[in-house]
Amino acid sequence: MNKIIFQGMKFYAFVGHFETEKIVGVSIEIDLTLWVKSKMAQISDNIDDALNYQDVYAKICEVICQNKTNLIEYLAEIIIQNLFCEFPKIKKMKIYLRKINPQMSGQIDSVGVEIIERKTLR
Repeated sequence: MNKIIFQGMKFYAFVGHFETEKIVGVSIEIDLTLWVKSKMAQISDNIDDALNYQDVYAKICEVICQNKTNLIEYLAEIIIQNLFCEFPKIKKMKIYLRKINPQMSGQIDSVGVEIIERKTLR
């Protein structure tokens, strides 16, 4: 099994406990590691045998645009479930989703969650 790594994806999302975060939005960054079976792509050099990175990125954009959430944990879980559902080649993933300059009573660059999940058989 191989890893595909996306680093520093930047988005604007409506996620947060405070009303201003839900109305104005916040900047988030995502790092994503996907474990996939891609031996065939290594041999064939054919995009049909690989996980298309652009399609994965587009799905993440779609999920973020369609959802307003209170918690970054919940947004991360929605992304995870959508990617597992849409891309059967993904067997495991790790997502690190962080809110940049969060509204807090102090100075902080970011706050985030890291979730690791394996695809479950349904």
